[in-house]
Amino acid sequence: MALFVALDSGGTKTLCLVVDGEGRLVGSGSGGGANPNLVGEVTARESVRRAVEQLGYVPNPAARSLVTRQTDTLAVVVPEDDARVFSDPFIAQAIGGVAEALAHTPKQRWLRSSRAIGTQLAVMWCR
Repeated sequence: MALFVALDSGGTKTLCLVVDGEGRLVGSGSGGGANPNLVGEVTARESVRRAVEQLGYVPNPAARSLVTRQTDTLAVVVPEDDARVFSDPFIAQAIGGVAEALAHTPKQRWLRSSRAIGTQLAVMWCR
């Protein structure tokens, strides 16, 4: 479904509307002034952020990666077969540690098991 965002930001208020391809209102939000020449760049960014936040917008990591050409993904490659990956307590603890470290970040995790890679657990950033 196509969505369109309209943002009207002046010196005293910011209005944000989202409509679908048929022109139906999907959501709206408002914030303070967002003209950076009048309120400054920091206040302008905060006003736009508040208006968009009221819409309940949450960035889609997959869509963002298409635009930025960066996946922000941490690949965890375990050189064992699936049965061992899911039954070995050490491997589970290592994967759990990675998950815990990334829990409060926008990073995604990708788990792959393979005997062909080598003999060590490999963790790598994918851009």
